[in-house]
Amino acid sequence: MKNRPQSVLYLLTSLNTTGGTTSKIKSTLSYTKYKVFIAANYNPEDYTVVLPWEEYHNVQLINIPSRTKIFKIVGKLNKVIRKENIGIVHAFFPAEIYVAFLLKILNPKIKIIRSFEGCVNRNKAIVILSKAILPYFDKIIFISNYVRDFYSDITLKCKNKEVIDNAANFTVAFRNREKDNVCKIVSVAGLNIMKNVFMYAEIGKVLKDRNFPFIMHIVGDGPLRNELQCLIDKYEISEHVKLEGYKLDPKPYYESGYIYIHPADKEGFGIVVAEAMSTGLPVIVANKGGVQELVNHMHDGIIADAYNAEEWADAIIQLYNDKELYIKLSKNGYDTYKSKYTPEIFAKNLDNVYDSLLGKNI
Repeated sequence: MKNRPQSVLYLLTSLNTTGGTTSKIKSTLSYTKYKVFIAANYNPEDYTVVLPWEEYHNVQLINIPSRTKIFKIVGKLNKVIRKENIGIVHAFFPAEIYVAFLLKILNPKIKIIRSFEGCVNRNKAIVILSKAILPYFDKIIFISNYVRDFYSDITLKCKNKEVIDNAANFTVAFRNREKDNVCKIVSVAGLNIMKNVFMYAEIGKVLKDRNFPFIMHIVGDGPLRNELQCLIDKYEISEHVKLEGYKLDPKPYYESGYIYIHPADKEGFGIVVAEAMSTGLPVIVANKGGVQELVNHMHDGIIADAYNAEEWADAIIQLYNDKELYIKLSKNGYDTYKSKYTPEIFAKNLDNVYDSLLGKNI
């Protein structure tokens, strides 16, 4: 008779799925064989946030105080660990590692995991604390080689480390696309320093100067939006480059687009690139950061110099004019998504980690 799987406790900052990590976690819950307790600070009366999580039969939410009240959080979760059959505590964000570490002290038999989901600059105090605490974690997970290398200084003494590819947050049905008279370019990204956002305007300027027929929809918002808009206005390309703002559901943009571009140069992975692949959109990504790891150049996408707008324009025009290349990258990109970046695959990889730590063969 197979052993009943022990439960897993996820430590999250919030239940808000506007962020890629939280949204990804939610998308994988249908595929894990474990019961998952999710600890986060949220308003239980905000049903628009709570109800989507409660739809999963294997999920139980735990409302915890704000992260500044760490000892109250630990006290509450310690009771849950002892009451429920919890064998794993999985921290996905930086602040939660302290909670996981204290829970390990109180419950030495549990296994604790830290997932590094993105690249965040740290001050000296955080580096010192991380170096002291992380070696006590039973598993360290990175979403890309780029993220692994970024955190190599604080994880040097950690013994059990692994890169597990991230997953798309959702799947939009693959469809074949016919070329229009105007090339519809799509990008989904927060307008912040990690995304190399001014390249959108630079690329747009080059395409306009070459009299290329295009419209570029940039879906997302952030602190650099006004500066980007000013640059768009300066280059007189506002008829071509549109800042659409944040959209709760960006699927219509994937579905109506013809080419997807992602110039981010400091991103840990690039979930939106995997989402674009899932729709059959050919992708062009930067040769910096973690996004380049998703693409095999000229097989399932194109890798362009992060800071060379001429090279991006060349790639866009080539894809638009070369139907055979377009179909090849579209089909291969979808196949890459199906074989590596689905929520089901990500959930299975996590389950394998949990099984290994718990000594299970389920």
